Amino acid sequence: MKYEHKLKSIAALSDDALLRGLSKLVQQSRRVEVELVAHIGEVEARRLFVREATSSMFTYCTRVLN
Repeated sequence: MKYEHKLKSIAALSDDALLRGLSKLVQQSRRVEVELVAHIGEVEARRLFVREATSSMFTYCTRVLN
């Protein structure tokens, strides 16, 4: 329900507000992706995926993290 309301409010944005919002979200996404990749790299370097009963980082990502 929360996301449906959010989507309706996005549909009501002006063109300029929608473009600004998209730009802001892309910037936020890049920061999160940088941290995500760094975490994945560190988990792999420490081989922590083995503790979770997976044979590789790929398997850990697909089976544990979905």
